[in-house]
Amino acid sequence: MATGKKIREGLFLISWKNYHHTPNKETNENVQQLDKNIFEICKLSSKEVKSAALQLQTFLEVEIVLAKAIKSAHKLESMTILATKTLDEDQRNETIETQQKMNFIGSNWRSSWTEQLAVGSCHHCHSSYRRNFFKILIDFNPFTADVVRSATIKKTQLLNLWKIKIPSDVVIKCEEKSFEAHTFILEAGSPVLAAMFQHDCEENQKKIIEIAVFRKLLHYFYTGDANLEQDADVAELMVAADKYAVDSLKEECGQHLSHKLTVENAGHYLVLAHTINAAKLRESSLNFMARNAKAICSRRKEWIEITKSYPELCLDIMQLMAVF
Repeated sequence: MATGKKIREGLFLISWKNYHHTPNKETNENVQQLDKNIFEICKLSSKEVKSAALQLQTFLEVEIVLAKAIKSAHKLESMTILATKTLDEDQRNETIETQQKMNFIGSNWRSSWTEQLAVGSCHHCHSSYRRNFFKILIDFNPFTADVVRSATIKKTQLLNLWKIKIPSDVVIKCEEKSFEAHTFILEAGSPVLAAMFQHDCEENQKKIIEIAVFRKLLHYFYTGDANLEQDADVAELMVAADKYAVDSLKEECGQHLSHKLTVENAGHYLVLAHTINAAKLRESSLNFMARNAKAICSRRKEWIEITKSYPELCLDIMQLMAVF
């Protein structure tokens, strides 16, 4: 049976215990207990395919039709859907599975997993069967209103100022390069810089600020575009945004990293988010680590370091493990 529940505004969790008696045969089920004012249809499909290499590939597909009342406010392709597959609840400790982002293909959401074949024996029908347990998170708001609103900063006048730099009244030094800028733009973008320019400090006297990632911040101040997909140093940029109190950029970086979590980086991002109070990334990292606790704990050195330095985070993870 597939059931859904609302976690918070715009976030829903679907749980599906799925039995496969016959390979290559698709199973389908409609999700129960979801708000009909939001979901007109929410249908799950799963199929398992055996390979010649004694592996089993599991396919999951989610079909969603939104209610007419909210279709104009939400687009399916703008939603984020994350899926986790384990064995049935009684056996889930026997396997390590990680959460993955589902891909929007055609009009549905799809994911697949490949694993070594493991079968049981059904005492009633004497046929092989498997029990999969899926958890699917549907997020209607992958970006907060503040982050989306930052795109409105892209005004023609500001873009011209960024390109021409005339008349500029401040010089920014970044990675041995100097960039002309405008004090009023920097003051509007960062209360920290505003205070810096208004008080008698070294940076104010020299009109030079030395920080490696400030060029990226400067571009954001003028255009409202962080261009994170092409920036490998998003974590570094988020730290700089925190230092200069650029909250919209900090939140956008945190949201971006939340969708890039892996077993290898989740611990690092959790500590970073905790240190600079990046709430969204902290929450996402905690949830990811709780869902993938066995894989996380297998990274013994990193886990011990987190346990010693941040015991409160370990407690949060253990509490969430009871939920997931």
